Amino acid sequence: MDNLGVTGGAGKQYVFKKNIAQGGGDREEGPSATRFRTPLEAAELENLKNRTFAENMEKKVQWAVDMFKQWWRNRVSKDCCDMRIMWGDLSNVEQISKGNLAYSLCTFISEVNKVNGGGEYPGATLYQIVICTQFFLQKNGINWKLLDDPDFLCLHYTLDNVMKERAKMGLGQKKSAQVISVTDEEKMWAEGVLGELSPDQLRETVMYLLGINLALRGGGGTLDTSLSWSQISNLNPC
Repeated sequence: MDNLGVTGGAGKQYVFKKNIAQGGGDREEGPSATRFRTPLEAAELENLKNRTFAENMEKKVQWAVDMFKQWWRNRVSKDCCDMRIMWGDLSNVEQISKGNLAYSLCTFISEVNKVNGGGEYPGATLYQIVICTQFFLQKNGINWKLLDDPDFLCLHYTLDNVMKERAKMGLGQKKSAQVISVTDEEKMWAEGVLGELSPDQLRETVMYLLGINLALRGGGGTLDTSLSWSQISNLNPC
């Protein structure tokens, strides 16, 4: 067994042992002996190379593409004379043209609805469908920017207008909390919902006042209600 000494930074010694008798290679036993992971198997490396997106994103892309294909089959069965849709199928991405795909996507986002009569999709969902379609194309070696490429300008305008229509319909908008009026507050005091005569009243009152004075304020308003260091020092005469 031979030892090979190497001097590193700050005068530190690193020792490499070579087993000459057994014909082994160099084996590092210094601080970096555990620096590298166990070599990957070929299958593991291949999986890392072929995984284009995160698993959750892969599911979204597949969901959007499957929905488009279902719509396409249904559309072709009803109107087989529209050749732009006939040649706008995502099943043959290597043969599809920008014009046919743009026309098919414009028609698709205008006609697609939720399953079982669930109504129209919110605008944000339609936008997500378009982005997922773009990811699907990229995964298949087609790097088209569906919302930036001038050849897809009609898709950009169609999506924008449909999203505006869905917003006017109130789809995808979160409901805001109802405002408590002064009359409502006075009623709560009069009916004993708020007060200080019992632990329950006191709890409800404290929570209500904290919500009114802190939770419903903006960030600046909340900071303005806090004591500054000068105010704290004034409260302490010492």
